[in-house]
Amino acid sequence: GDATERTAYCDKLSAYFSRYKADLPKVDQDRLQRAPLRLLDSKEPVTREIGEGAPKSIDHLSDESDSHWLQLLELLEGLKSAYPSFNYELDHSLVRGLDYYNRTVFEFQPVDVSSQSSLFGGGRYDGLIEKIGGAPTPAVGFGSGIERIIGEVATQGASSTGEPRCDAVTVSVGDNAASHALRIAAELRAKGLSISSAPTGRSMRAAMRFANQSGARYALIVGQREVERGVVSLKPLLNDDQQFEVAFNADAIAKRIGGQP
Repeated sequence: GDATERTAYCDKLSAYFSRYKADLPKVDQDRLQRAPLRLLDSKEPVTREIGEGAPKSIDHLSDESDSHWLQLLELLEGLKSAYPSFNYELDHSLVRGLDYYNRTVFEFQPVDVSSQSSLFGGGRYDGLIEKIGGAPTPAVGFGSGIERIIGEVATQGASSTGEPRCDAVTVSVGDNAASHALRIAAELRAKGLSISSAPTGRSMRAAMRFANQSGARYALIVGQREVERGVVSLKPLLNDDQQFEVAFNADAIAKRIGGQP
């Protein structure tokens, strides 16, 4: 949630763990006073056992944060349909050590999970730029272990794809269209295409400016009209060819982007 919700949630955590203060190791008794969230990812077995009954943050969200959370889950389900090896789990003990994070924190792990296997972790921090003097700016970021990523690339047998390219940029118009655009982008990436996504929440003109500046061959446009008709619009960006429609189907779109009629 946001800062207000987090403060209220921390109060509930403090109240819960205070009932077991005498059972907590000294290190976690100190955390209870200064950073109750950190009790959730304690390495102490006793604290972890007590924490299994602790309040969950997703049960203490505002309507706005809860709506954002449900949209995120919808997008994750779309990724599962595009990538058979992708899955996710909700970890109610996952926290970040800095207080500017909001709404969602995450870690990515390889399919073959072992101890200390996280490839990278991070989260949203929409208020950080404003906090240090900038304009309000939605943001998400992560920190990674480059040696773990190199090792995972080697494990998967991945290789360089040569010169960087962008086959298409998805441009969505309307909240309902955004989830459809992100889903089709994931399905096209799974087919080996390089797909970028214009930032959502902008005007059509701003989104198309992003697409034109990307160097992509096509803008893949998804609006409410396209969603209702089960199509996408493909607009060539490197020549003056006319915009045309294709069925909202990854195979059909991939064929047209690949130059097949």
